[in-house]
Amino acid sequence: MDRGEIVELEIDKLVAGGAGLARSSDGRVVLVDGCLPGERVAVVIERVKRDVAFGRAVQALRASPDRVIPPCAHVADGCGGCDWQHIATHAQGSLKRTIVADALVRLGAFADPPVLPTVELPALRYRQRVRFVVTNGRAAFRRAGSNDPIAVTSCAVLHPKLDRVMTTTDWSASREAELAYGTATDETLRVAPTERSRARSGQYHEIVAGHRFRISARSFFQIRTDGAEVLVDLVRRAVGDVETLADLYAGVGLFAATVPTPHVVAIEGNPDAVADCRVNLAPHPDAKVHRIAVERWRAKRSYEGVVADPSRAGLGLGGVASVLRCRPRRIALVSCDPAAMARDVRALAQGGYELAAVTPVDLFPMTSHIETVASLVRR
Repeated sequence: MDRGEIVELEIDKLVAGGAGLARSSDGRVVLVDGCLPGERVAVVIERVKRDVAFGRAVQALRASPDRVIPPCAHVADGCGGCDWQHIATHAQGSLKRTIVADALVRLGAFADPPVLPTVELPALRYRQRVRFVVTNGRAAFRRAGSNDPIAVTSCAVLHPKLDRVMTTTDWSASREAELAYGTATDETLRVAPTERSRARSGQYHEIVAGHRFRISARSFFQIRTDGAEVLVDLVRRAVGDVETLADLYAGVGLFAATVPTPHVVAIEGNPDAVADCRVNLAPHPDAKVHRIAVERWRAKRSYEGVVADPSRAGLGLGGVASVLRCRPRRIALVSCDPAAMARDVRALAQGGYELAAVTPVDLFPMTSHIETVASLVRR
C-alpha cells in the first residue's frame, strides 16, 4: 500500500479522533476520514506507517443511511473546520457514545464501561468563540490537512452575531483574528493583532449557572454557554455534597465558582486565567487561587471532592498523581479527548477509584470532538 493509491475498504467502526477503522487485504489497519460504520468506500491513501495507514474517503460505494449532504457549502471547498458534516445530526450522539465506550474498552481495560447516553445540543449556530486566519482582508479557515486558507462567506456552526462580524469586517491589518461572544451579556471580544502589535488582549463576560465570569483573550473558556451549563450540572452531580473541593486546571474558575462548597482551592498555571479566576471567585470568601502547574502542586491537606479539566493531552502521570494526593472521596474528570480520558480513568482506577459513570456531551456537533464527564468514587 503506497501513498496516493486508491483502495476499496469496509469500515468496521469509528474510533477516538473520529476516523473509521478498516483493514486492508494484507491485514494492515487503515484509519479513514470522511466515512461511517458499515460503509464500503473508495479511499485515497495519504500516509503510510509500518503498522497503520491513513486515508480519506473519496466515494461511498455502499453508503450508510446516516450519510447526508453537508449543510455547509464550504465543506465542498475543502474547509477543515467541521469533519462530521457528512453525518446526520440524529446519528452523531450515538456514534460519539460508541467511540467513548470503545476507548474505555481498548485503552482503559474496562470490560463493560458505564457510558450513559450522549447529552445532545443544537447542532448549528452554536459556537461562541472562533479563531481564523485572514486572506486578502477576508476571514478564512484552513483547508483540511494543510495550512492553505479558504475564505468563507458564512460558517454554519458559528453564532449568528459572530458570523456577521467575521464575514463583514475588513481584516486587512491582521494575519489572523479571534472573536468571542457572551450571550447573556451581549459582549463581543475582538482580537486582531497587527504587524506592529502581536499582543492578544481584551476581555468579555458571560453568565453560567447564575455566576458572572470575566474571560480574557488568553484564557480558556467553553465555546458555548449551554454546553458550559451542562458541564456544570454534570460536575455537581459527580462531586456531590462536599465540604472541600480542589479545582485542578481551574481556568477562569468555572467549576470552582459553581460547585456549592464552603472551601475551594483553584489550581491553574495560565497567568491570565489566574487573574480572571481571582476576580470570578472574589465573592467566595473561602476560595484560594494558586498559580502553579497542577503537576507541580503538592496538596497540603485532603479534599473531599476533586474536579479536573485538563487539556486535550489529559492528566498524564503527573496530573493523576496530583489528584491522588488530594485523597478525595469523589472525582469529576472533564475531558475533551476520549483516548486521553480512558488512559486517565484507568490510572485513577489503579489508584483506588471505581468508575461510576461517563457522560459524553456533544459540545461540538458536526465535528468528531467529544467532551466527557467521568464520575469516580473511592473504593
